[in-house]
Amino acid sequence: LTAKVTAHLPEEPPDYMVVSLGDDTAPAIAYYVSTNAFPEGGLSNDIYRTSRLVMRRIHAAGIRWRMGAESDDYSGATTTVSLSERENAHYVTLSEDYFIGIYEITQAQGAKFSGKGSAFTEYVDSPLRPSSDISYEKIRGVGTGNGHAVKSGSALQKLRVLTGIDFDLPTSAQWEYACRAGTTSLLYTGKALVNANVYEVGWIYGNSKIDGVWTTQVVGQKKPNEWGLYDMLGNSREWCLDWYYGTPSSDDVVDPVGPATGSGRVLRGGDYSRSIKDFRPSASYFISDSEDKRGDQLGFRVVCPITLKYNEK
Repeated sequence: LTAKVTAHLPEEPPDYMVVSLGDDTAPAIAYYVSTNAFPEGGLSNDIYRTSRLVMRRIHAAGIRWRMGAESDDYSGATTTVSLSERENAHYVTLSEDYFIGIYEITQAQGAKFSGKGSAFTEYVDSPLRPSSDISYEKIRGVGTGNGHAVKSGSALQKLRVLTGIDFDLPTSAQWEYACRAGTTSLLYTGKALVNANVYEVGWIYGNSKIDGVWTTQVVGQKKPNEWGLYDMLGNSREWCLDWYYGTPSSDDVVDPVGPATGSGRVLRGGDYSRSIKDFRPSASYFISDSEDKRGDQLGFRVVCPITLKYNEK
């Protein structure tokens, strides 16, 4: 019996990190070059959606990319799409790579550190569905400023204590860059915005009904993007770190985090109750006075720095 051990520098980890959520049968943190190298059957094993977090390294440092959308992005769509002010096309550079969850946080994972959420808990497969009906306030607390500090007792503070890793919500720019996975097209598959193409990659209003009820679905069933991220569009709308910031400037920007204050936090990705016009990497939303607002459609996924700790808290 032999084992292959590959060393890496802390600032240059492999593309996948698996974090135990108190699972004593697994190392606290393990790194892999691909999901094919995962033990215990790989992603087909539900442990990766219940008692472990799978994080994907996003190679972003120094890459200039277009955030937002141009009107000509929507040729071929079968629905009328009106670009919102929030989608003003502009160029962004992120200064660092980061890890992002390949799945939305599930009810089973959330129960390990924050509670499973209170929506759609009645199904046999509920533990594998997104942890939804959860507010920004419960996830990270309020009044923490614009850095990465989180309130004591918040879900992310409990997750940090459990794992020793500075998990947080993605910024809107981190979210969109990860969702696009290097593409500039309307869908990250490069296909037109029509129902059949949308149904390949996500759960929306037209394909998410069970026994007459529109509902979230088990994560990871649809086609992932090119970087192996699931449900970036559809299933649950995902909280981001930023305050809503109206019309972005057309100037280039580095590491945008939004304004210092605002009336609502950014939400991304659409959800099971939305139509295909909201099913776009550039589409963003906000709910006024939203930090304590909950909804069946609202969930989250997490990010962390590749060094596992932020320089500022």
